[in-house]
Amino acid sequence: MKLKSIYLILLICVLSTISFTKQDDICVYKFESNKYDLTELFKSGALVLNDAKSSKTTYSVDPCAPVACSPTESPMCQKDDNGSLHSCGILSSATSKEIENGGGVEIDYSGGDGGRASTVSVYCDPLAETPTYDSVNEAPTKTYNAVIRSKYGCPSTGGDGGLGGWVFIIILVVVIVIYIIGGILFMRFAKGATGSDMIPNKEFWVDFPSLLKDGFFFMFSCCRKSDYDAV
Repeated sequence: MKLKSIYLILLICVLSTISFTKQDDICVYKFESNKYDLTELFKSGALVLNDAKSSKTTYSVDPCAPVACSPTESPMCQKDDNGSLHSCGILSSATSKEIENGGGVEIDYSGGDGGRASTVSVYCDPLAETPTYDSVNEAPTKTYNAVIRSKYGCPSTGGDGGLGGWVFIIILVVVIVIYIIGGILFMRFAKGATGSDMIPNKEFWVDFPSLLKDGFFFMFSCCRKSDYDAV
């Protein structure tokens, strides 16, 4: 049982690592030949931009970590003249495109409060150590446009189109093949096993479906407990 528990813990760690890796890529935008990493631009938190028409209205912008807003968190949150908060789009709706000639990245959001939407354009300015930005303008109605200029809006070559994921898969497949072949040879010649007994850690693989189920159950149970504690 002790060995099975160790395997279960390792499985949970692998699943958690994959989840956190995906989260880390939220601020990286990859295109055919260029990649834009906005992580450093927003590492200190949201940028606060003014409204082009009203001096009392502001916008908190952070595509990397949605800010508290209403009715839900948003990569752009509007604080109107009365101090009320309005989401200008949700993170899951994000679509991005590269600005012409490697000039930066443009991210569109929709599904905000009352039909609000937004566009965050980060332009390449190699000399802008500190980001500069324009006041947010509304065009068309209920679509809010933020323009930011920064050295972090400049592309790095090697838009890998998901190459990192393929590297991980290739390494994983190679490790599994080595594990299976090496394990079979060891069991056959060192242990004298035959037939299905040559499968390395046979008992584990027989129990693997139930271990996988227990692993997911454990993870989701923890998540539900955290939600309840928060309430």
